[in-house]
Amino acid sequence: FAHRGVRNLLFSPEENFIITWNGRDDNTDPRALIIWDIKTGKELRSFKVFQGSEWPIMRFSADDKYFARGTQDGISVFDSKTLKLLEKKPVKAKGMQQFDWSPSDNLIAYWAPEVDNMPARVVLIDPVTRREVRSKNLFNVTRVQLHWQDEGDFLCAQVLRHTKSGKTTFTNFEIFRMRDSNIPNEMLEVRDRIEHFSWEPKGHRFGIIHGPQDNRLDISFYTLGAIEGGDKIEKLYTVTGKSANILHWSPAGNNVILSSSVISGALEFWDVDENMSTCSTEHFMCNEIHWDPSGRMVATVVTQPMFEPSSMKYQLENGFNLWTFQGVSLRKVKMEHFYQFSWRPRPKSTLTKKEVQKVMKRLRGFMSKYSKIDQLRKKRMDTAANAEKISLLGEFRKRAEERAKRSAELLRVRLEMGLWEEEKEEEYETLTETEEYVLNEKTEPF
Repeated sequence: FAHRGVRNLLFSPEENFIITWNGRDDNTDPRALIIWDIKTGKELRSFKVFQGSEWPIMRFSADDKYFARGTQDGISVFDSKTLKLLEKKPVKAKGMQQFDWSPSDNLIAYWAPEVDNMPARVVLIDPVTRREVRSKNLFNVTRVQLHWQDEGDFLCAQVLRHTKSGKTTFTNFEIFRMRDSNIPNEMLEVRDRIEHFSWEPKGHRFGIIHGPQDNRLDISFYTLGAIEGGDKIEKLYTVTGKSANILHWSPAGNNVILSSSVISGALEFWDVDENMSTCSTEHFMCNEIHWDPSGRMVATVVTQPMFEPSSMKYQLENGFNLWTFQGVSLRKVKMEHFYQFSWRPRPKSTLTKKEVQKVMKRLRGFMSKYSKIDQLRKKRMDTAANAEKISLLGEFRKRAEERAKRSAELLRVRLEMGLWEEEKEEEYETLTETEEYVLNEKTEPF
């Protein structure tokens, strides 16, 4: 993969392709961005990069069949086999500000602001057929952020809106249920300033950090009831007065780390089901948090930027700490030059979603079955351990008896040889002392 001055790289979801970018966005370098075939190392196609482009410039669909980039008034979608633009023209998306592929389906979500008395729009589109699958018109919009749930079951459009006077703002969360018929939409309005939003992986809950002040914020958790056919949005509870401004969900769900972007590196491990903190700790200057794919361990990391002058201030704290999902410290590693941390990916499960749901429903039965097996195994182990202890105790008593006989024989020989005189009780004077203590004293009337 010979590409000079690479600043960023990105693997496709199915790991068939890799994208590299040398950081140039002046629309002059024809090899600024290159797509490679991972298996062969062959350069497939290169592109110029427009000024002001943000990474990732090119995005792949969930199955690697297509990749896309944003243009001024559209989305250019390419076939990854032929590397050609679909239908030889971009998908029309006038004024498009942000787009993103669904993590599971070949659908693209994008939003466009209000233009020429036309409302702002959030659109779900099939890029192959160019058909709009779902759209939502929005008014008085300042900004929109799109958040896909990692399984593609839900899409959230976080809409910052302003009043007609423009003096105050508030946030609407437009939630699209992707697995229900006709993709119904629900809205949650929050008047507080929103600091952060994130979905629970592989679940139907989400958390938001909100509040009027930067130093003390509230964290609210909500549920959609179910992935398919769930009830309306319901608030579970709110945790008040926290300094955290970022949520880091475990890949297994439920457990989440509340962290702050400030230099102190304050961390709090939170159990969402039990509504309780399992640990409060810190990792000074921590600037990255990475859960391992199983959700059992997490790494808090201090890395230094590779090309920025500010990298010097991180060198003394460079390294990573490993924790359990409950916040128990496992290991601390310091490194002088440390630029990146990444867990080895876990292969995708061979089970379908229905099979996983079936296993989860029967989990209590499995737990009961294997608990009995564990108890029997423990009983056997205890029996074997007890047998060994009894054997050792018998051997000890046998040796103690032999030693006692040997000692008695030596005493007899010494007495016969006059080397030892038997002690006599009349040679000793016995003294008895008695001490009395008042433990309790009580006065009663006659």
